[in-house]
Amino acid sequence: GTYIAGVIIVQWVVVACLTLTDPTHACLMKLLHMDALSAAISLPAQAKNTWWVVNMARSFGEDLPQAIQQTLFLIFVRQNYFMIMSVVISVASSLKAFYDALHRAAAALGAESVMQGVEPWNASPMVRDKLNRQKELGLQSPLA
Repeated sequence: GTYIAGVIIVQWVVVACLTLTDPTHACLMKLLHMDALSAAISLPAQAKNTWWVVNMARSFGEDLPQAIQQTLFLIFVRQNYFMIMSVVISVASSLKAFYDALHRAAAALGAESVMQGVEPWNASPMVRDKLNRQKELGLQSPLA
């Protein structure tokens, strides 16, 4: 029941529709568990609420219900201290990811952060294109 409600209905239907409003597709990537890729993309201001919803759905619609079910199994069926430790670490990891999502900076600082001090007109064409795209989305670039 919790898988159908938390994952299929909430994440794959409701939240997936919300991610269509994000022009960078970072929220969709996060929903599809492409965390490293989604973190490397700058979020426009209008996508920040969607970013929070994606992370809330993953933490409270998938990770925590699964942890509750695993804990009940470990209490009532078979106690295994290694598995209890695994559930605790899993919950801590999920809550940390949710916390990080709430405090994520809109601008991604990837390879560009290494290039601080490089003037945009001296940057490569690929970096200039990214800077222009960020300006179109209304984002502050670390190079600007």
